[in-house]
Amino acid sequence: MNRNNFMILVVLTAVAFSVQAQTPRNLDDLVGARASSGERELEDRGYHHHKTMKIKDSSIGYWWNSRRGRCIAATTKDGRFSSVAEQPESMCGEDGHASNNDYDRRHHGGRGSSIDDLVGMRARSGERELKDRGYHHRNTVKVKGNSIAYWWNPRKQRCIAVTTKDGRYDSIMDQPESMCDDKRADSGGDHHGRRGNIDDLVGMRASSGERELRDRGYKFVHSRRGGGRIWANWWNRSARQCITVVTMNGRYDSITDSPPADCDRR
Repeated sequence: MNRNNFMILVVLTAVAFSVQAQTPRNLDDLVGARASSGERELEDRGYHHHKTMKIKDSSIGYWWNSRRGRCIAATTKDGRFSSVAEQPESMCGEDGHASNNDYDRRHHGGRGSSIDDLVGMRARSGERELKDRGYHHRNTVKVKGNSIAYWWNPRKQRCIAVTTKDGRYDSIMDQPESMCDDKRADSGGDHHGRRGNIDDLVGMRASSGERELRDRGYKFVHSRRGGGRIWANWWNRSARQCITVVTMNGRYDSITDSPPADCDRR
């Protein structure tokens, strides 16, 4: 039996076991929950993510609780937990040690815990998922045809770098918190000026751009039309920053800094 067939057999065996195993009583409320919410709940209840396996249209995440000495498998389908089942400790690493080591690696320089399932996803879908999981976009830089986006999770005090290649997420890596700080986000990489964290919106459809601006702390002030274009002013109260967004043919054509007076501020 070659290695690929062996791995398929292992995964199918794990799936069959997880279906037959019972849901732990204190975790049955997670069945049916959105995967992002379920993962946060598992972390709050002392579980650490060990690994994830993909099976057709589902994924099985293995989680280890060192205090309880328990390994569980959470199966996700259509974005929700379809089952949560107890597993042998070996599925989370020998006596859980491999799981704890893997958890440390993921949180200190490896792929991001509970978000590595986004690797391979289309960038637009991945961005929505990151926002659902509590991450906020800080800035994006271009490197040899690829883009590297830095995202910050204030709840977890965690910075990650997401590399996009050919329109899909190619890797997700933990980063020092300084890579997501306000000064770097405003001036980092190939961007210029205080609007460095919104230049990535140029070229985006106006409807999506408006949602992004609101998510990043901007509030619409007013707009004017002329020559086939729309000039809109947006104000960021926390940064005390006014910007002018020009929309043409339904997409953001440019984003420039403007004096506060353009946003009716002094």
